[in-house]
Amino acid sequence: MHRRTTTLICALVGSSLGLAGLAQAAGKLTIHNGLYGANETLVTAHKSAAVNVIAFDHGRKLKNVGLACSSGPEPGQGIRRETTLTLHVPGTLNITRNGTFSYSGELTLTAEDTQSEVSAKTSFTIKGTFARGTVKLDKTTALTGTVSASVCASTTSPRFSLVWASPSG
Repeated sequence: MHRRTTTLICALVGSSLGLAGLAQAAGKLTIHNGLYGANETLVTAHKSAAVNVIAFDHGRKLKNVGLACSSGPEPGQGIRRETTLTLHVPGTLNITRNGTFSYSGELTLTAEDTQSEVSAKTSFTIKGTFARGTVKLDKTTALTGTVSASVCASTTSPRFSLVWASPSG
């Protein structure tokens, strides 16, 4: 009986230490104020969408959330073929305590956004999660997620990986 109890206690302590190690490995969530942007090499290789966000208010909010994408070979709505479109989420987005954010809705692109002398409408969805652990300026992937916009070409990556590109005061 004594050996079985000791074995059970050792197993419980071992699994508790393992769980503590996992929690520690996940690291602390630190969201730095500043610009987060996609690595151009990943965008060119269609491994990341060209997303930019600016974190502010001690990492609790985002502003200037945007996506740049190609209109593709047959864009519709009077938009020129193979031109760069820019999409902007209006206002600010809150970042949860878990380091996530999301937006889903319809966006209106201006003639400047479409580079086509016409405005356009698109459905737009973005969801992101900030990384836990140490984030180094221009080195660490600090934010990953998914993005979609009906006006963008099918070659636009549905995923994004951003680095903390520039601090702000």
